[in-house]
Amino acid sequence: MIYIAIFTLLAPLAVLDLVKVHIVFRRLLLFLIFLVLVFVSGIRWETGPDWDSYYNFFNDYYRYASGLYINQFEPGYSALNGLIKSIWDNYTFFSFVIAFLTIGIKLSYINKHSGAVLIITFLYYCYYLADIASIRQFSAIALTLYSTNFIISKRPLLFVIFVGLACTIHISCIAFFVAYLIYHRRFSNRSLVVILIIAFISGFLNVSGLILSKIIGLFGAGSIYAEKLLHYNEVGLDGGGGTHTLVFF
Repeated sequence: MIYIAIFTLLAPLAVLDLVKVHIVFRRLLLFLIFLVLVFVSGIRWETGPDWDSYYNFFNDYYRYASGLYINQFEPGYSALNGLIKSIWDNYTFFSFVIAFLTIGIKLSYINKHSGAVLIITFLYYCYYLADIASIRQFSAIALTLYSTNFIISKRPLLFVIFVGLACTIHISCIAFFVAYLIYHRRFSNRSLVVILIIAFISGFLNVSGLILSKIIGLFGAGSIYAEKLLHYNEVGLDGGGGTHTLVFF
C-alpha cells in the first residue's frame, strides 16, 4: 500500500511542472519528496534483491573484514559498511545513510539539469521506485550520474575519480568510462542507426558474455571481479528477496 500511496502523491505533483509555479515552491516540494523517499527506504526491511547478503554482511562486518569469511563485496562498499557501523551499529541507520546519499545525489542532479523536476522525479519513481529498494548498484549509479557533470564541463580527472569510486561499490560501473569519449563526439543519423543495430545483434548473441568469459580466462577463474561481471551480465539485478515489511528501530 505504501508504494501506491507514494505513486498517488507524486502523480498529481508532477502536473505542477505543466503550470506556472514559483521555483522556490517547486524546490520545497522536491525536498519534501526527498524526505519521504529516504524515510520509506530507511524503514524498509527484508525486501529487495540480496537483502540477506547485505544484512548479514553489515552485522558480521568485522569477521568478513578480518578475512575469516570470503568478502565478495567490492572494497568501497565494504569500507562504507565499516565506516557507518563504527558510527552506529544499526542496520536501519545504515539504510537511512545509503538512502540519503543515493536518492539525494540523484534528486540533486535532477534539480540541476531538468526543467521539469517533478515530472522526472515521478518517472524516477515509476521506473526505479526511486531507489527505495536500496542495493549497492543504485548507489554506484548515483556516482556515475553525478560524474556526467564532469563530462559536460570537460574535467576528465574528476570524471575518472567519481567513476572509479563507483567501481569500488559495484564493478559493473567500469563500463561507464567510455561515456567520456562518446559524449563529445558527433554522430550522423546513419552512424547512430548502425550502432543501434550492432548493439541489438550483440545483445542477442550475448557478445558481452563471450568477452567477459575471455576476461575470466585471462585473469583466471579465481578472479572475483571477472566472475562478478559475468554474473551481472547474465542475471542483471535479479536476486534474493524476502517478506515485505516496514519496521522502525
